[in-house]
Amino acid sequence: ATATVSAWDYLENTIIYVYANTGNSFRVPSISERYAHALRPQKFAGDTLLTEYKMMKEIGLKISTRDPDVYPVFSGSMSYFHYGYSNKIKTIQYSGTPLQFPVNDGPAEILGVELNAEVYTFGKRLGFRSIYSLYNFSDQLTFPMQPSHMGRHHVMVNLGPVSARIGIKNE
Repeated sequence: ATATVSAWDYLENTIIYVYANTGNSFRVPSISERYAHALRPQKFAGDTLLTEYKMMKEIGLKISTRDPDVYPVFSGSMSYFHYGYSNKIKTIQYSGTPLQFPVNDGPAEILGVELNAEVYTFGKRLGFRSIYSLYNFSDQLTFPMQPSHMGRHHVMVNLGPVSARIGIKNE
């Protein structure tokens, strides 16, 4: 189940869009997770894999150019999100081996902020794009290989048949 509420307004050359999303979803353990769970140590023999539930909340603001033929052309957004999990499935690895098995780890949360900006000028010959995300995890081990922040910045140059993009990525 999901629900979205939004509102927008037109200024002279700008569209402002405000939105809020909420949703609820679930994930049934996969067949491979069920087989791997069967190989767990005796200490975990009394548990069973349960369905994982996720509650999503997001609120944001988007601003963009109303007329794409008037320069500079710009767009940007800011959003805050919160994902709350119950019965979060976490993978545990046997010490010193590649063997892993999943268990339900209880509640877990991810919350964060995402900022996006894009500007083009001189007839779209020169552009800049920046994306920055900041995440906070209740348990980093429950969400393995996920960065706590991420930034991607690009400068784009388009001179007819020659175009170039220079980028910096930071995680």
